[in-house]
Amino acid sequence: MGSLSFETNIRIKGTKNDKMQILSVLKEYEAGKKGIEFPDFRLQTTTNRAKLGDLGDVELRDFVDNDEELKVSTVWGPYGKYSNLNDIDIFRDMSEAAPDAFFEAEITGGTSYTRESLKAVLENQKLKIVTFFEANEEESEAYLEYITKKLPYKAFLKLFKLSGDLLDEDIYIDVMNDIATETWDKNSLFDMEYDDFIETLEAFDVEIDLEEEDYQTAVEKINKLEIEGGGLYADKCTGGFSETLIYDSIAKAYIDRK
Repeated sequence: MGSLSFETNIRIKGTKNDKMQILSVLKEYEAGKKGIEFPDFRLQTTTNRAKLGDLGDVELRDFVDNDEELKVSTVWGPYGKYSNLNDIDIFRDMSEAAPDAFFEAEITGGTSYTRESLKAVLENQKLKIVTFFEANEEESEAYLEYITKKLPYKAFLKLFKLSGDLLDEDIYIDVMNDIATETWDKNSLFDMEYDDFIETLEAFDVEIDLEEEDYQTAVEKINKLEIEGGGLYADKCTGGFSETLIYDSIAKAYIDRK
């Protein structure tokens, strides 16, 4: 469980009945009846948009037709609770409910230090599932080591006009870790606003008397160190786990794994 940001996108083709069966599965997940609760699913055809939870059975049947492709999407985050994507059976359940339908679907995203994806294609009553998970703790620890070597403790104190009495080395590590999390998706480590920096220090009870102009001067000097943001750094790291499964939606069994 933890903080996260995940996006779900599904594209469905099939008869009206196929689509209704799949949407009934999505309603169960939306209601939290499957062990994990998805937020509001948004439906879209070429002519209409609606939230799944806003439509009763009659309205939903009117919304869906045989010919149009149906798109479904939802977003979790930036904060919430999640299970490992490998433990979520939503696409398998969809395929069992309408094995003759066609759909392409994916959940992608992750936490500050992880990337995960769960992708699936249902075609000819066979569901192909591809899962991917990229390293978590090792990656974050490597990045923390990288940024603290590029901007060591004493240099940090000097740049931000702090004393060791106000910020000891253990708190410095915690502060750097928080900054790394805050700017993970940015191009550089200190790609953050002055107020956010001050709030980060205050969260650790560090009082700082630093004008915004002095903060910007310090950031300019840090930028010359060319400290990459976490995402860019992670792209250069190796690792990760990927698995492909084939599921027979009629037999309700996995028939291949690699």
